[in-house]
Amino acid sequence: MGYGPPQSASGFRLSSEMDKVPALPNAWDSFWKPGRHTAAALSGELATTHLNHWWRSEMSAIAGQFPPDGGLRAADLGCGSGVVGSIARDSLSTRNLSGAALVFVDRSPYAAGAAARSGGGTGLVADLGALPLADASTLLVLSQFGVEYAGNQGLAEAARVIAPKGVMLALIHDRDGGPALECRLNLSLFDDVLSTRILDAARDAFHLGFALDKGERVNRSVETVRADLQSRMRRFDEIIRAPNQTTAMAFLRQARRDLGIMLNRRPAYEKSDIFKWLDNIEAELIQSRDRFAAMLRASRTQADLQAFASVLPASRFDCEPITRVTMPSGQSVGWRFCLRRR
Repeated sequence: MGYGPPQSASGFRLSSEMDKVPALPNAWDSFWKPGRHTAAALSGELATTHLNHWWRSEMSAIAGQFPPDGGLRAADLGCGSGVVGSIARDSLSTRNLSGAALVFVDRSPYAAGAAARSGGGTGLVADLGALPLADASTLLVLSQFGVEYAGNQGLAEAARVIAPKGVMLALIHDRDGGPALECRLNLSLFDDVLSTRILDAARDAFHLGFALDKGERVNRSVETVRADLQSRMRRFDEIIRAPNQTTAMAFLRQARRDLGIMLNRRPAYEKSDIFKWLDNIEAELIQSRDRFAAMLRASRTQADLQAFASVLPASRFDCEPITRVTMPSGQSVGWRFCLRRR
């Protein structure tokens, strides 16, 4: 719904603090639920067009290693919208990458289901740290900002399912890249807004207004409630006046406009609709903050990925040089992490 005014891991298990990235299935379900993924999207959606071009180029380079009509099996891990798996299907159609052999895996049922429908494959709801895929079962393992959310165990699971002569190619969050920088900015922004408790003050004001409409006795004075709301509103306004043009800021500014409209025209709205709107906004603030925090915890440095690759059995895996994927501006989007199984 909108937010306007109402109308076995086997073999390589590692243990480290970095590996302890908490899962937030409810928050991610909220993001992928139709009509809900608004405030959490990063600006420019990580330059989707550029990344799609990058994946097509990578798939073209990889295609030659698989024989035509070879019954290729592929998995898009942490599939999200399924764009990476769909690009692989289109690029490798001559390699017999049929729908039955393309698996879209995500912890969110909404994401896995939608990706499977749009990508012509099979949806699989699963924890990326414990994939229900057999050892060495998948020739092509792909992930865009996905496996790292399950920590090093997610990387280990991706490596486990690579078939002999197969490839795992992932785009991993870069701790010093543009998306991580925006995540830090948005995390601070949402924390600041939540600290104002403006929604609590708005609830008090609406409760008081509706009670007075009915002639009910109230325990708090209109002046006290109004002063509290105005004070918190001023703090909120100071936060959203910052020169920040991210999607998260756009969401907050729109929420502020909508709240102002409802406060000024309260009698025109149903009480239940107003409080449902307030609850939805609060849930979006909290869940988006949690997603931004998860993105930062999932991000990696080059040294992190090299350390992970170093513990894989050298007799079975080759790790290509870990390099940054950059935008035309030169800003890093993430790490190119590619494993090949012998």
